[in-house]
Amino acid sequence: MAASDRKGRIAKLLLVYVSGIAFIGTSAVGIVGALQSSWQASQESETAGLVSADLLKQIQGYRNVVEREPNNRFALEQLVQLELQLGRKTTAQEYLDRLLKLDPQNSAYQSLQQQLAQK
Repeated sequence: MAASDRKGRIAKLLLVYVSGIAFIGTSAVGIVGALQSSWQASQESETAGLVSADLLKQIQGYRNVVEREPNNRFALEQLVQLELQLGRKTTAQEYLDRLLKLDPQNSAYQSLQQQLAQK
């Protein structure tokens, strides 16, 4: 009987060790997945922040141009597009209104005006 008790104990210990290793492995996979998702989210957030900062720098540059040259169509067009990229429709509309005053017959400006009115 001692031999069968010993085999039973070994089998139980083996089962405990295998279960423990399986638990640790499963937990590790979950933890690694969570860390990876968190890292990707922070990278996306950082990239979005950099893009917004770059857009804001561009906007300031074009605003400086418009201060010196109020009728600079290129700078005004760029401001409309950049403001729209940031989701600032009211500010984009203000620059578009200035463009429409400079060139009321411009079909591109009129089309953009209609698009903004629909949103």
